[in-house]
Amino acid sequence: MSESIKIVFLYSRIVSYVEGLLNNLVEFQPNMDITVVHWDSNTLLPHVLELNNKIKIIPRSKVNQSDIFNLLVEQNPHIIYVSGWMDKDYIKAIAKYKPLNRTSKVVAGIDDKWFGSLRQILGVYYFKIKFKKYIDYFWVSGSPQYYYARKFGYDDNSIIHNLYSANKIYNNKSSKNTKRIVFLGRFAEEKGIIELVDEYNSLDNSVKKMWPLVVIGHGPLKEKLSAINDDYITILPFMQSEILLNELLKGGVFCLPSKKEMWGVVIHELALLGYPLLLSNHCGANSRFLIEGYNGFSFDILQKGQLKDMILKFYGMSDQELESFAKRSHNLATSISTELSCASLLSILYK
Repeated sequence: MSESIKIVFLYSRIVSYVEGLLNNLVEFQPNMDITVVHWDSNTLLPHVLELNNKIKIIPRSKVNQSDIFNLLVEQNPHIIYVSGWMDKDYIKAIAKYKPLNRTSKVVAGIDDKWFGSLRQILGVYYFKIKFKKYIDYFWVSGSPQYYYARKFGYDDNSIIHNLYSANKIYNNKSSKNTKRIVFLGRFAEEKGIIELVDEYNSLDNSVKKMWPLVVIGHGPLKEKLSAINDDYITILPFMQSEILLNELLKGGVFCLPSKKEMWGVVIHELALLGYPLLLSNHCGANSRFLIEGYNGFSFDILQKGQLKDMILKFYGMSDQELESFAKRSHNLATSISTELSCASLLSILYK
């Protein structure tokens, strides 16, 4: 398309991989006109936005439903992206605007998984009645989300893929093959971080000495974790992207012991760097980036002792086996990129 492509993103919280997508859109198509409304209060992480100065940024706290509607009227965008329907003002503004301009294509992101709960079943019926007429496409992160999108009544022509991708700063980087267990994420109960520390502490010191644990992040359990006094456990704070990358390039095995993880872009990021994977079976991104016994292992964090057993599997592996796992992780991770994510979104302009 030769004309300027206008996209309005109605986003929740922006994190690093979202920045990567937005910045890459500007590079991918130089005639982009992008406006982003985003949640800017009560953020879960002390993240500082690093967006291209061509992208217009509007803090959610500065606008109401009427302002959002007026923005859509003013912009007359080709694409409106909304990250789910948790923000009612976003949806109400779209519902008011859509009848005025049927050519604007509305895309909703979905990273949830189908569990078949009563809440989800009722939610599907409610969505079909209240929202479906305003949302043209679902943008899904993987096969679990694709299955959920079909439940909402969307066919293959109305579902696009590759919602999430590792930030491109991880491209063409390779970590060292280092014997250490690395956790990266929020210090929160649902991430299984306390269970990870407990399982790790149940190992013999001879194992821990060879495979130290490095925990990186921020969150409500920060003080509890900081109080840990163990020669083999290192607690590191949240870091901005470039500083974090330098730490991650030191290498290791990536462990994400989440009790609930709808997708987990961090899995893609660490796999791209060449980390063997040690993941809870509650992580959605396992379906794309983990092949059991090929580049890592999974476990049920709710079953005590399983994580410990998987750590011992890595402990028993040779350097050559660990190196093979690392290369396989990287190869699996290259199946998605920010460029593919951008192209997937823009593909709807040609449908």
